[in-house]
Amino acid sequence: MSPDVLRLILAVMLAALLGGCDYVMPPKTVEDCLLRNLKPGLSIEASEIIADACRSKFDQADPGVAVKLEPLEPASIALLHGRAGLSNGSFSGSIYNGNPNWSVREIVIGITEKHGMKRQRAYATSANIGPLSSGSIYFSAGAEVGDVDWQILSAKGERVKK
Repeated sequence: MSPDVLRLILAVMLAALLGGCDYVMPPKTVEDCLLRNLKPGLSIEASEIIADACRSKFDQADPGVAVKLEPLEPASIALLHGRAGLSNGSFSGSIYNGNPNWSVREIVIGITEKHGMKRQRAYATSANIGPLSSGSIYFSAGAEVGDVDWQILSAKGERVKK
């Protein structure tokens, strides 16, 4: 066999082995799923599809049951914090829910330009963050670029029954 054929066979075997890693060691959290599947250079639309798929894969809520969401009080919103940022028009990160009695389902994030007009835009996104746990958020922020600050403006959720 020629060296070119051997290299081709080796490349195919390596690709098959690496491609099957999710079957051997599947992601255990939404964050793992996002880190494995979101790659630099993906379009915003492709990134949103991947993020939606990861969120639905790990969603603990029963999609067939309608849940009445309640707005969280300012004291409860103050217990939501995390690390997030804007990159290539997409906002993503991890939010910790420090509330023992609330499961957070929706978050409104305010993104403010640090320079220039310093205008703020609000973006609502779905979430699935249980009490005293972390969850990821992701949304397209359109043409927002540059240096920005962000904050959680409001949130909705459901009370956890004890």
